[in-house]
Amino acid sequence: MANDNFDNHKLLENAEGSNEEKVTELLERLYDQPFHRKIRESTKSNENRMKRNLLHSLKALNYAIDEAVDMGQMVDLGLEVLAQTWRRRDAESEIAFQGLLTVLEYCLNRSAAGYASFEQFINALGYNTVQFWRYAVPYIYDSDLTYGTKFRDLLLFSLTLYDINNAKNKLRELYTSVPGVRKSLLGVHAKRFGERFHHLQRRLSISREAEKLRRLRRSISRGPSESSVNSRELSKEVIASGGLASTHFQQRVINVSNAPPVSLKREKTGEWEIKQGSGGLVSAVDPVMSKDKENVWLANLGMNLHRKPKKSRDNQNIQPTTNTLGLPLLKQANADVLFHVLADEPKSNEQDTQHVREEMSLLGVLHNYNRGNYKLNPVIVQEDDYNVYYGGISNGLLWPALHNLEEYIVKEYDEPKVIREHWYAYVRVNYQFAIDAVRNSRPQIMGVNAPLDGRLFFSVERFDYTKGIKEKLLAYKNYFEKYPERIGKDVLYQVAVINRRAVDTYRVYQDECILLAEGINKVCTCPTRPNWKPLIFQTEGLPRKELIACYLAMDIGIVTPKKDGMNLVAKEMLLCNPNAGLILSTGAGSEVQFSRAGLYQENGEQCYKRIINLYDLDSYSDAFYQAAIQDLAIRRANDPSWTHEVIRSIEVKTLEDFYTIMLQTRNIRRQIVERVLKGFPVRSHFGISLKNALDSLTRSCEANTTMINLRTSSDESIMDYASFDIKNELDEFEKDLSFLKFIASDNVYNIEQFVDTLHAYHPKSSTAFKEEVAEAVGLLCDADHFQYFFTDRDGTLKSYCCNYQASIQPAYSAIIQAQFARRCAQTCAIITTSPLMGVGILDVSTMPEGYYYYGASAGREWFIDPRNKFHDRSITAEQLQFLDKVYDIIQELLNTPEYKYFKCIGSGLQKHYGHITIAHQDIYNSVPIQQSNALLKKINEIVNEIDGMRRSLVVNQGSTDIKIYLKNSNGIVFNKGHGIALLVENIRCKLSDGNILVCGDSESDLPMVEVCLGRNPRNVYTIWVTERQDLKQKVRSLCSRYGNKNVAFVSCPEVLLGAMAQATIREISIIRPRHKLPSKSI
Repeated sequence: MANDNFDNHKLLENAEGSNEEKVTELLERLYDQPFHRKIRESTKSNENRMKRNLLHSLKALNYAIDEAVDMGQMVDLGLEVLAQTWRRRDAESEIAFQGLLTVLEYCLNRSAAGYASFEQFINALGYNTVQFWRYAVPYIYDSDLTYGTKFRDLLLFSLTLYDINNAKNKLRELYTSVPGVRKSLLGVHAKRFGERFHHLQRRLSISREAEKLRRLRRSISRGPSESSVNSRELSKEVIASGGLASTHFQQRVINVSNAPPVSLKREKTGEWEIKQGSGGLVSAVDPVMSKDKENVWLANLGMNLHRKPKKSRDNQNIQPTTNTLGLPLLKQANADVLFHVLADEPKSNEQDTQHVREEMSLLGVLHNYNRGNYKLNPVIVQEDDYNVYYGGISNGLLWPALHNLEEYIVKEYDEPKVIREHWYAYVRVNYQFAIDAVRNSRPQIMGVNAPLDGRLFFSVERFDYTKGIKEKLLAYKNYFEKYPERIGKDVLYQVAVINRRAVDTYRVYQDECILLAEGINKVCTCPTRPNWKPLIFQTEGLPRKELIACYLAMDIGIVTPKKDGMNLVAKEMLLCNPNAGLILSTGAGSEVQFSRAGLYQENGEQCYKRIINLYDLDSYSDAFYQAAIQDLAIRRANDPSWTHEVIRSIEVKTLEDFYTIMLQTRNIRRQIVERVLKGFPVRSHFGISLKNALDSLTRSCEANTTMINLRTSSDESIMDYASFDIKNELDEFEKDLSFLKFIASDNVYNIEQFVDTLHAYHPKSSTAFKEEVAEAVGLLCDADHFQYFFTDRDGTLKSYCCNYQASIQPAYSAIIQAQFARRCAQTCAIITTSPLMGVGILDVSTMPEGYYYYGASAGREWFIDPRNKFHDRSITAEQLQFLDKVYDIIQELLNTPEYKYFKCIGSGLQKHYGHITIAHQDIYNSVPIQQSNALLKKINEIVNEIDGMRRSLVVNQGSTDIKIYLKNSNGIVFNKGHGIALLVENIRCKLSDGNILVCGDSESDLPMVEVCLGRNPRNVYTIWVTERQDLKQKVRSLCSRYGNKNVAFVSCPEVLLGAMAQATIREISIIRPRHKLPSKSI
């Protein structure tokens, strides 16, 4: 009977094992898919699976790859292929998508050590991340809620890190593409997600325990050798795949509370004892906080001396002690430098209170407590804000709202005014809690009740005789002897990190400095502030976070080596604290850089104090004193020197001066555009730079004109001059400065107000400006949204100027164009006859990458992004060499005195990919017609000499330029229409889909309209910037041939930009139903 039972048990166990093997076999096929992994698989096993999957995807795409390479190399080799194939949206896209999912899983699995792989992955997706996340995120959530992984958290962490490192908004794109991601982090959605994930973890844990028991039972019959192997496997720690619970990411804990976790009690001896406080929060949190001394407890401070209330207070209004939820309301009684929590004493009187105030300063308690515990930092807030924070918005609105207890929300918050005021108070309190963690280093260094005019000097370097530490200390001692009124006010915090003590010269030097430091503290004392120390001398290095705190706390930074680099420290100081002053010695490499940049002028502006001779103690002490008494407003005025490359007022004398200052304005404008598009405030220093550039150019012009005469050479002995009318450049500066004022206002209609100011630049009248804007906006609104936007630049989006190198895109224009591309169009491209680089379209643009594609040389060479560039391959190497020969001969011509002026006007001499441009007239027709005709004659003579039959070249004369084009084998000249066709061919799109907007200003832009009309005649919309009636007739005639009437005309680029701004502001109803023609590829 016993044997029968044993046999039955054996059969059941075998059947159970057989079923388990079938389930395992079934799941194996599922595990081969991305984001379907066993969370307890080893990293090596997981990586092998992913490598096998990735190899399978690449082979299916007919991409040959060595199977012996590791996973990282395979990702490097195959990622671009997968991304390009997926973007094509053809039959192989799904295979490529599975490969991309495998790469994403690989990146997230090894995010702790392989962030570079994730960055490479995001860069490969380019502008298609939104589309990718829509398809990929469901796989991530399925994995988390099926297998207990933590890929969602890892993805959010990786995207955040990417945005910080690259100044992008990829996390926002994820939220936009899949709104559910953000919802899963907030409110009831977060609660549901957390509960599902928690229950899943419990089920997985239970199932693992059950499996352990089953394996243990089976191992009994398999013998000790197998059992030992299994036991080793089971003993390995199991961590959820993709989780963030790695010590690599362990950070300090910051706890925010209304009171400290300690209480103070005075012993009979008169000493004070610090004890752990009571309460649930302290009991629960303190064990976690005590694990790491870097943990921080931010506590609000007040006074609670348990004094009996005076009679005078009996009639005061008593504040409620709880809110409507019954939660206690904590009121700050007296915010000063004592702990909020003091243990009860048997008796208390005013004398005891005064004694407490004198002996138990917060600084002393904090200093002693923080030595052996986590850091306890005080946070002091206004009493009114504190009451609103705890008694109002926190408990009356946010707490019930975030816990879905709508019925407990206080009715007073139905009033917009109340909620606005309370929200501001809430933000102010949170700001104090956030910033005081680092800001409080200042009172801990300067002491309690430091004078308002006291100054904190800060210096940090290695303890090295080249750093000038000894000379600094001698000068600091002399400073108090020469200026005794500074005693009791100023403190020098010197960090000198000891090194090379084994070297005698170093050890002797360091010992001398330490003795000197001790002597300063003994000699320099203040009777009214006995605890004041003039010098804090530290020989241990500071952690990075504490170093930044000191930068934030200092009033004056000191970098005075005898001879050294010291670039980073000086720049870090002022980058962290722009309001601080700086003392630099001429031995610092940073001082050399700053002085060359014009930040210190002997007879002009001096943005820092300079020490020339470290051994001249009087002048050294004078620098200390001048820095100490310098007004804060003056220090702030010097701030532009440290925060970015500031343009300073200069006299523009040469062409080089002119081009340099315009290039500097490009850099400033790029920063303005980037900050505005990201929603960051624009600092006033950008406006200062543009104003300085405007003033420099205005002062350099002839009196009461916009004409500027510039030497063509920096050699003063060469008296060749070039004259320019820079009216357009000056106007663009005025517009940008006006735009900065409007964009900084809180008025929700600030863009509309700015657009209204552009009417002053209309060639006819303000009324005409408004009428043309209304007509263009009507056309844009009729289309609602554009699948494609093709536009010319010069003359269309940007007014012509005196010289292409000076044709810097204004900040306001770049912002309007970028916002239009972001909101009103899907694929945007600027197609210009200018070259790509070498003073080309990319050099004068101020828009960030990603908003527009750039088609240069009439669309013959394209810039999609730094990783995706292509050009027309129909030109042979022989043709390019032939064109180079023509260019060299023309360049020799323009170097002669008679014709060299033409290099300075308009486009000058430009070599494009496939043609050459030579300017023969400027936009103001200031070049005499005889000179212009003489140049044209010479150009034709050169072309006839090289290509007498005109089989390879074509010469076209425009109103301002002469262009020499290469012909193709059919004798056809490449135009912008061919450029659009080249773009469509390479990015695999269809012009027959959606609406198309085309903008231009000359005959060279007509082919763009024609190629779009040929593919999508009904849905082409075009706006032309021209006053020429003959060109208007050509546009109307071309559109009418295709039955299209969607045409508008404006007189200047300002009208078009104003219309684009108005169209961007309106509400867009994407996508209205339309009758479409059958789709076909171009």
